[in-house]
Amino acid sequence: MMASRGHAFDPFSSTSSSNNLAGWPDPKATSSCPRQAAWGAGSVRIDAVITREIESYVSRDWAAARESKDAFWAARIARLGPIEGLRIADELRRQVVGQNPDWPSGEERHDDLAAHARLSELLRRASRARSR
Repeated sequence: MMASRGHAFDPFSSTSSSNNLAGWPDPKATSSCPRQAAWGAGSVRIDAVITREIESYVSRDWAAARESKDAFWAARIARLGPIEGLRIADELRRQVVGQNPDWPSGEERHDDLAAHARLSELLRRASRARSR
């Protein structure tokens, strides 16, 4: 990249000026805020925008979002049948295995089997209690 004065710009050079076109930080800049020292006073505006966006995200109505997702998936599975639920579960499993090929570990499989056995026993008990 050429700087405006016609000489080559080296972003890794310790002699590069903070006024270069690429906007690289001036290593000699001093400020109590590292980002402001590196990029100038404009970063304060960016921090305000980022802070506002984070506050907006955190203050969302998460219960409404959960209800909306639940309604969407319930309607989809009601429309497409139980096989859709199994397809979705398989897609989620494939995604996890793609990110972690060793999943599930032997211990996780053992824990999962134990949880299923406990649930099965609870359902069996509930069924017997109901039939009395």
